[in-house]
Amino acid sequence: MSGIVPKAGVYDDGCHLIQYLHNHIGKDLTATNAAKELAQVKFSVDRTHFRNHVGSWCRANMNPDDNPRMFFLGPSVLFLKHLLYFQFFTT
Repeated sequence: MSGIVPKAGVYDDGCHLIQYLHNHIGKDLTATNAAKELAQVKFSVDRTHFRNHVGSWCRANMNPDDNPRMFFLGPSVLFLKHLLYFQFFTT
């Protein structure tokens, strides 16, 4: 990875991403600087998808309303993310 890794991130399945990184770095996932930095990013599940996440670990750790770095992100940002994805990666 080049540049600066953000301190926060939003991903609709962030709970599985973070659990995977924490459980596999240094084992079957090489402990590169990039992997270790990514594992330290405070991920949250986006508000649209969070209501469907029922696992106790996810509910306790991935709530976007409990992440002060996510305070400024609203539905319009999530819409923009999906719009850009579909515009650039599905054409």
